[in-house]
Amino acid sequence: MRYGDRTLFRNIDFTIERGDRIAIVGPNGSGKSTLLRIICGMEAPVEGEVEIAESGTKIAYFEQNQADALNMNLTILETMQRCAPPEMPYEHIRALLGRFLFKGDAVQKKVASLSGGEKARLALCKILLEPANLLVLDEPGNHVDIEGRECLEEALQEYDGTLVIVSHDRYLVSQVATSVIAIENGELEFYDGDYRFYCEQHLELRQRLRERAITGVTDIKSAPVENMARSGDGRLHDERKKTFGGSGVSNKKDNMMNAKRWSD
Repeated sequence: MRYGDRTLFRNIDFTIERGDRIAIVGPNGSGKSTLLRIICGMEAPVEGEVEIAESGTKIAYFEQNQADALNMNLTILETMQRCAPPEMPYEHIRALLGRFLFKGDAVQKKVASLSGGEKARLALCKILLEPANLLVLDEPGNHVDIEGRECLEEALQEYDGTLVIVSHDRYLVSQVATSVIAIENGELEFYDGDYRFYCEQHLELRQRLRERAITGVTDIKSAPVENMARSGDGRLHDERKKTFGGSGVSNKKDNMMNAKRWSD
């Protein structure tokens, strides 16, 4: 995958299975956001293909500037009602709004009057109301205050679909992701463990590579990157494609159940 005259990725092959909760990590400019857009079909890879395995897969994508897309002329409640499934009860909408700290008469405020943090919270609330079973989030914690981040963390922990997230908030990632894809030097490595597991393996690898560079010894007993990254069920495949299993809940009724649970 190229961006301008720069190659971001080379030979990336991986599969996202139903129920996966994946954090994508890497340095700034490594292509994390580009990879998310490829997953969502918003950008096409130069080679290979992106394949969605089941027609029932519904993707909800949260961009970094999602709050800027809100209609400033609507109220908070109107914003939610316009994106909610027609059959979703009013009480469920209010429950989700309450979970994100929009309670009582506050839901009648115009979006234009909200602070940056409140707009970010509303944008997150709105995306979680969509009937999606694959949730793709690009820096969802940006501009969100501490209370909002706690709401986001709880909502994502209770979300029972498939999750792919990019975030600089290491605590959030450690709480909601169960596996990690690391982008390094244009290549992807899969770590079949949570963010702490990734950090431990990544640090161990760097220490061994540093020792090798200092001593000049080439036979240090260490697991190669591929073995470390592909431990577990080895879900990086040889096919040049990206497959989405029928990830998580695939109907609006279950999304309404999610909203109801958030009110409990």
